[in-house]
Order: sequence, then C-alpha cells, then structure tokens
Amino acid sequence: MRLSPCRCSPNQDDRPGTQIVVLYDQLLAVAPSPVVALNRAIAVGEVVGPAPALTPLDGLDLQGYQPFHAARADLLRRAGRTATRGSSTNVPP
Repeated sequence: MRLSPCRCSPNQDDRPGTQIVVLYDQLLAVAPSPVVALNRAIAVGEVVGPAPALTPLDGLDLQGYQPFHAARADLLRRAGRTATRGSSTNVPP
C-alpha cells in the first residue's frame, strides 16, 4: 500500500487509517485473535476517535497483556474518561 497518495486525499475513505481498519477486518476474518482485535480498535481510535474504539476492548481477554492496558488507558485519556483510567492500569488516576 502506498501511503503518500492516500495521506493527501480529501476523501476520508482513501486515507491510510481507514485502509488499515479494513485490512484488520480482513485479518480478523481469516485469523481472529484478541491481539488483532486490539490492533483494530487502536486503528479505529486513530480514524474515528477514541470512544468508538473502547467498546470492542471490553470483550477482549487480554488482562495479562500489557499493551492492552496501555492502549486502553490512552483511549480513555483521549476520550476524557480519566476517572476510569486507573481501573485499567491499576494506577490511581
């Protein structure tokens, strides 16, 4: 995938982030895993915003996977939900 023409496109559907979400959708269809779902949610957070990216994280069984907690905490911070951030990272907000 060439990023430079996409990066300049005024059409949101042509931008790399949107294409990355589509690629993660395809990867989930052929090789579903919680880590792929996490990466897709992170891409959604970059394209659409943090709030829609948080919902898919709720069902993931990645409590022992540190990048899950870092990504969730970042999405919560960006969504302005700092009061719940501590519950994800076990660190007081």
